[in-house]
Amino acid sequence: QGKDIRQHLENISPSAMSRIFKRLRLHGIIERVQGTYKYLATAYGKEIIAAGLTVKNLTQKFCHFASKIIDKWPNNAATAFF
Repeated sequence: QGKDIRQHLENISPSAMSRIFKRLRLHGIIERVQGTYKYLATAYGKEIIAAGLTVKNLTQKFCHFASKIIDKWPNNAATAFF
């Protein structure tokens, strides 16, 4: 339900959350359960969630790997790029 999601996103107003739900419905990511205020992820939405989590995990692994490489560089070499 919207109120359950809003508990995790305290800085988003109810009207902004409604607009987000509308966009997600229009893109086919969620669907509303008839006669209720509940939303469910569609099959497409579940694929999107899985892809997003995969990208997040790969990014975390890459950042961890990159930080190990950067730690081995001389101090002036790492700052030359930034």
